[in-house]
Amino acid sequence: MYQGAVDRLVGEFLEDSQVVSRKVDGSAEHVGDSLIWTGVAIAVLPCDKAEPIATRLAQRIVDQGGELRRFEPLPQEYVGGREISFDGETGVYFGLARFVRRCNGATRIKPAFALRQSYVDRFEGRLHENSSAFVPDEFTFTRDAISHSLGLRGAPSRDRLLILEQQIAGWLTSVKLAKSACFRANLAWLHIRAIEELGYSISDQGRWAICESQRGLGLAHWSAWCGDAEALDAFVAGFQWNEYEFAHQRCPAWEAPDGKEGLKTPGLDYLFY
Repeated sequence: MYQGAVDRLVGEFLEDSQVVSRKVDGSAEHVGDSLIWTGVAIAVLPCDKAEPIATRLAQRIVDQGGELRRFEPLPQEYVGGREISFDGETGVYFGLARFVRRCNGATRIKPAFALRQSYVDRFEGRLHENSSAFVPDEFTFTRDAISHSLGLRGAPSRDRLLILEQQIAGWLTSVKLAKSACFRANLAWLHIRAIEELGYSISDQGRWAICESQRGLGLAHWSAWCGDAEALDAFVAGFQWNEYEFAHQRCPAWEAPDGKEGLKTPGLDYLFY
């Protein structure tokens, strides 16, 4: 089942190694979200399938002097301030953190990540020179942890991770109380898992606070992280292709599936299993 999902994604949903959805006519859809899903694909695909995607992403960063954009070529609607988002940057961190540790990918991405770090530093934390998008503190811990794993910087302070744990618990609580869009809960999960992948441990107090905060969101990957071993099994058992763009970013209690009639989606949510 997993191999079939891998073959489906790689065979149908890549454009120049960028993950997209497909309209009825086969053209690309949701290219504005391509960067986050490309990063997630690098994280969840087997290494032989992830490697060419990661290598192509790294080459783009090098060719563009550290710049990253949602999709190449960038649609005109994103030019002039919307070239990238925190979501896309998060997907890249998640993908590259797992690629470094899971696929021994450090040498292939180190030059690109060094350029990316320098680019963001040059623009005082902004993710693109035209944009106001940035990575909130202390979510920058993830980026710095990747840099450290590549030998580019010293280790980030453990105190910063303790602060991030409480920030994430606060994010999850605010999403739940306001019944707001759950994509933020998914971004928080991607950061936590990237950090863990790099060898950092979440404190007992932080784990307790986060797990209490995620109760009621109904997100299988958060439930599994908090000890519900059957959460992902149940998700897979009820999975329907193309029902969601990515189910793990929509809280079922107040957010409807976002798939559209005729739209084919990559199935990255299924591959999380």
